[in-house]
Amino acid sequence: MMKAVKVFKSYYLSPIQLRVVNVLRHWVDFHYYDFQRDQELLTRLHTFITSVKGKKMQKWVAALNRALDKKRDEIPSATKPVFTKKPLPVEWWLTQKPEEFNLLSVG
Repeated sequence: MMKAVKVFKSYYLSPIQLRVVNVLRHWVDFHYYDFQRDQELLTRLHTFITSVKGKKMQKWVAALNRALDKKRDEIPSATKPVFTKKPLPVEWWLTQKPEEFNLLSVG
């Protein structure tokens, strides 16, 4: 019976946990705004992270925690200004003679 449990853990449980933690890591890296908007989601993620057992998984859990800490400490990108200058004025005079208006006259 113990051998069957070891086989299950090494061939099924560990790879699945590793895959889930890897997906969560990518989610945190590329879509952290989901966790910023939903506090319950962040709480559930922390609950899952603390529930992961196994010596092999602790390295991956630590990497996920570091990614969470890094994203939490970053300035949210929504507050950064996109445009720092006013846009250039519209060049309305270019269309005064439609027969001369082409790709070469715009540049």
